[in-house]
Amino acid sequence: MKLPIGSYSFYNTLQNCPHQAFHRYVAKTLPYVESPEMKWGNEVHAALEARIRRDAPLPEEMKDAEPIGAQFAEMRKHVAVRCELELAMTVGGQPCEYKDYDHVWFRGKLDCVTKIGDMAWMVDWKTGNVREDPFELECGALLLKVNRPELADIKGEYFWLKTGQAGLRYTLNDHARTFGKLVNLRNEAETYFKSGEWPKRKTPLCGWCDVIGCENNTKAKRLAKEGK
Repeated sequence: MKLPIGSYSFYNTLQNCPHQAFHRYVAKTLPYVESPEMKWGNEVHAALEARIRRDAPLPEEMKDAEPIGAQFAEMRKHVAVRCELELAMTVGGQPCEYKDYDHVWFRGKLDCVTKIGDMAWMVDWKTGNVREDPFELECGALLLKVNRPELADIKGEYFWLKTGQAGLRYTLNDHARTFGKLVNLRNEAETYFKSGEWPKRKTPLCGWCDVIGCENNTKAKRLAKEGK
């Protein structure tokens, strides 16, 4: 076993519950199962990429995203707009290839990035319930700055498909703070890995966790309550 390459998904899970992060990303005891929610999210990302890059029409069930999809499709004709942009960096804060496994320390895929001069605007498509947490955007902005050092100003926001509206717009220029947070999270993961002890944290998300053997797990109870 070894620690995975740093990613928002791994570190976000680590902050929520190190024990779950261990099973999902390190020991990999949880088989990958595409839930209906994950399938829907993947379909939305693919459809919006096609809408923006190739002017492909969005399916009827995604009509709430048409205004923003059309906006970026039109912008693409005049400025640089990239979808599903894969970026990576080394532990020393230098850019590297996404699959450069000898050097990549942290990486991520950015849903939609518009670059105008020395300014960038990031939008992250979200299909779940509205829950503002800019950490994912901060990680994306750090990767952008590392790979596009000429950028002087990066802003970002989530687009919530359930409401058909954009969320809060964040200014994402405190890259040193974001990098420091990632270093701390990596050190935390390495400490757990060396000791073999990955703490269990009881949170409201225990009802959705697939680590069934954990005494904090309430997934079966939740499903029974929902009649599933």
